[in-house]
Amino acid sequence: MHRRTRRALAALLALVTSGTLTLVTAAPATAQPDGFYSVPYSGTIYRHYHDDAYGFHYAITYQEWLDAGRPSPRRVPTEFVKYPWSADIYAVSFFDTPSDQWEWKKLTFAEWSRAGKPVPRTAGWIEGSRYYQWATSSEIFVELDGQVHKLTFNQWKAAGSPSPYYQADQGFMKLTWDSSIAYMYSIGGGSGYRVNYAEWRAEGSPTPKVQRMLPGDYVCSFLGSDDLLYIGSSFTDWLSYQQWKSAGFPAPTPC
Repeated sequence: MHRRTRRALAALLALVTSGTLTLVTAAPATAQPDGFYSVPYSGTIYRHYHDDAYGFHYAITYQEWLDAGRPSPRRVPTEFVKYPWSADIYAVSFFDTPSDQWEWKKLTFAEWSRAGKPVPRTAGWIEGSRYYQWATSSEIFVELDGQVHKLTFNQWKAAGSPSPYYQADQGFMKLTWDSSIAYMYSIGGGSGYRVNYAEWRAEGSPTPKVQRMLPGDYVCSFLGSDDLLYIGSSFTDWLSYQQWKSAGFPAPTPC
C-alpha cells in the first residue's frame, strides 16, 4: 500500500508558545553571533552569518574550513526531542530565533551516542510532521519519517492545534456484517480495495466508517441460479441469507 503517494503536504503548523510539550520555549533568546559552529552529534562544521539582520547557516566542506584558517567552532545550542509514541530521537540546533534557522536532524544510534546519549524530552511538534484527516472520520493523524500516529486531543493541542490536510473522497470503510476493512481511494467513484491488518495498523489504525454496503458494491446472480454473489471493495464472495439480510436485501443484477 503506497501511503506516501496518497498524502499531500499538510498545512504549516502554528507552534505552541507555552507548556511542557513545546519547542518554542527552547529557542535561544538571541541569535548566535556570526562565526563557525559545531553540533554535538557529528563532526560537521557550519558557518552562521547575518545579512541585513537575517540569519543564514550552512554546512561547510573541509577545504572551506581550511581556507577560513581552521577556526575553532563554537557549539551551537542544541536540544534533543522525541514524540512519546516513537523511539526516534531528533536534535534541533538553534542558530537563530526564527524557526527556519533551526537545524533539525533525525539521529542514528551512532550520532546519539556521539552526543553522549542524552535523554530526549517530549516534544509537541517536530519539523517535517504532516497532519491529515480522512474523509471517513474526524480523527487527525500525524506522519513523520514513515511513522503514522493517531493523535489524542491533548497531543493535537500540544502540536499547536494544526489544521489537518483533508483527504477528500478517501478513507477507510467496512461492512456492518463483515470484519474486513477497505481503503477507499475514491468514495464517490466506489473504488477501493481490501487492506490487511498490518496495512491498517501502519496507517495509524483509523476507525473505519461502517455501512451496510460500501460505495460501488453490488450483488449479482447467474441465470438459472438462486445463489447470490456479493462483489465489493472489502468483501467478494457468495452470500448467505443472513449476510444478504444484513446488507439490506439489495436487489441482484445479472452477473
